[in-house]
Amino acid sequence: KIKESNKMKKLLLTLLLATTSVTATELTKDEGIKFCEDVSEMSGLVMVMRQEDVTITEALVITKGAFKELIMDAYDTPKYSTDEFKKLSINEFRNKWHLACLKNI
Repeated sequence: KIKESNKMKKLLLTLLLATTSVTATELTKDEGIKFCEDVSEMSGLVMVMRQEDVTITEALVITKGAFKELIMDAYDTPKYSTDEFKKLSINEFRNKWHLACLKNI
């Protein structure tokens, strides 16, 4: 279930945000690929928060305002009521941000 690991995902997101302070274009190709994997993970975690009724205000506080554009994009995405559609939404959002990042390395 998505709700069962929500606290862990919030902690992981905070850790990822704390360790990611560069853009993909400032890195070597291998570092850029790893960075984009981190962006994918972060975007998935943000979408989990969106799908689990965490308010946008709480999401911004949890992330200390980092990745505001990503958070706003997540909250522009519909919230679903079934676990199946939540998972699909999370995966699609992760893929969208991962692809956008890869295109910039």
